[in-house]
Amino acid sequence: MEKQKRVFMKPGKNNKEDRINFIEFWVDYVKAHSDEDWSEQQNILIDSVIGE
Repeated sequence: MEKQKRVFMKPGKNNKEDRINFIEFWVDYVKAHSDEDWSEQQNILIDSVIGE
């Protein structure tokens, strides 16, 4: 399995900027990765919230 490079969001000056930065970060991530990659990441997040 190939090790993925970690990419971090830039911090905003306030809550609104943080939310906008997150949206931009996620759009870039989805554009740069295959459907399978980001879908797997979503499954990990959703499973962790549900507790499976």
